[in-house]
Amino acid sequence: TGVPFRKAHERTARFLNSLEVTGRDLLAATPAELQNAFPEFDTPPRLGYRESLDRRQVVGGTAPASVRRQIEAVKKQLGTLK
Repeated sequence: TGVPFRKAHERTARFLNSLEVTGRDLLAATPAELQNAFPEFDTPPRLGYRESLDRRQVVGGTAPASVRRQIEAVKKQLGTLK
């Protein structure tokens, strides 16, 4: 059941603005603040570039394992051009 995009965008903007007023960014938010702002999460989301990349486990995604598979596929294709 998720949150409609527009509503999620508005809530996220309000939350980020509240952090900015205190001189902080999203990575400085506490788990309690995240849970309060986004109660539909069973647990607060893991934030950070690594977590964001790791969640992209799809063909063409940014997860390290996906990128490695893509590199190997390109190497095989380039090998056939020799």
